[in-house]
Formats: sequence, C-alpha cells, structure tokens
Amino acid sequence: MLASETGPAESGLLLAQPRERGVQEYAVDITLDANTAHPRLLLSEDLKSVRCGERTQMLPDNPERFDRVVCVLGQQQISSGRHYWEVEVGGKTDWDLGVAKRTINRKGKLEVTPANGYWFLSLRDKKSCTFRTQPCTDVDLALNPQKIGVFVDYDNGQVSFYNVDAKIHIYTFNDWFDDVVLPFFSPCTNKQGKNQGPLTISQVPGP
Repeated sequence: MLASETGPAESGLLLAQPRERGVQEYAVDITLDANTAHPRLLLSEDLKSVRCGERTQMLPDNPERFDRVVCVLGQQQISSGRHYWEVEVGGKTDWDLGVAKRTINRKGKLEVTPANGYWFLSLRDKKSCTFRTQPCTDVDLALNPQKIGVFVDYDNGQVSFYNVDAKIHIYTFNDWFDDVVLPFFSPCTNKQGKNQGPLTISQVPGP
C-alpha cells in the first residue's frame, strides 16, 4: 500500500497530506472521454488506454474536443472528496498526467498552468520531469517509473503523484479548486517511434 506522505518541499508548494489511510484506498474507476480526444489519439475499446497515431482522424470538431494539444480527459468528474488512480507509462519517453478544470479552453494553443486550470506532471525525453507551473518546477524522479499514481484531495486542493512500483511519493502541489476537475492524459507525440507506447489506466489492487 502506498502511504500518503509528504516529500521534500519545493518553492513552498508542498503541504502535509492526510496520513490516516493509504492513497490506494481512495481508488476510483477512471475511463477516457472519447469526445474530448485530439483527432490523432487512438483510444482502446474499453476506454482505458490511449496512444498517439501517425495520422489525424476525421472526427467531429465538437466543443469538448482538443484540436491542437494531443490529450484526452477522463469521464469522471471530481467535485469533492479524495480520488486515486494509476496509469501505466511503461517505456514511454514523454507523457503528461494530472487533472484539468472542466471549463478549460480546448481549442488552439493552450497555456497549461494551474492559473489556467491545469495541474499535471510532465516527463520529457525519459529524464526531464516537471510540474507545469509558471515557470516550470523541476521534479527529481530518482527512479524511472513504470506506473504513476495520481491522488486528488479536492477539498484540500492537493494533487499528488507517486511512483507506484517503487512506492515513492514524487510530488504534491497545493492549490484550491473552484470548479469540477477531470483526469487529464497526454501520451504526447510518437517522436518517430521512440514514444509510440500507450498510457493505460490500470486496476488498483485492493487492500
């Protein structure tokens, strides 16, 4: 079981998390919302996995759909309480994981910062990990994760990330939420085959 514990402070953004329960006890079932997926993204039939294809699909340009950033939201709305899910990242070199406001802009160039309704962790080139503040906050991964745990404490305004297999707390960002938030996923582009693997929402083991 992963303990919900605080890591080293970064720019005053880390606050203590609740210790009375392991974060995995707050596991929720997350599925992807196909109506929000960028046209290059390929979703599995069970809506648990996403990867970036080589071509743009002909899909309706509905208001919910991202048209420039290759990302997709989860269907489950978070407006209170504590929620946790796990995502297999495998050997991917690049990915983005976290949450975003329901009311975010989906069209054109996006400023993906907490001030604009995005709270997520980014990996680039399998070594550069940042939390997307402005400017970005560097995060030390220590070990290359195969599976990332995301924990949201809505009422306390916290988003936390874990290296599941190593049972390591990576980072916690403290803010406050004034709107419903949704799980956020980006497998990023393929980088000529170097980053073609999927992001897969995995089942959280029971206690």
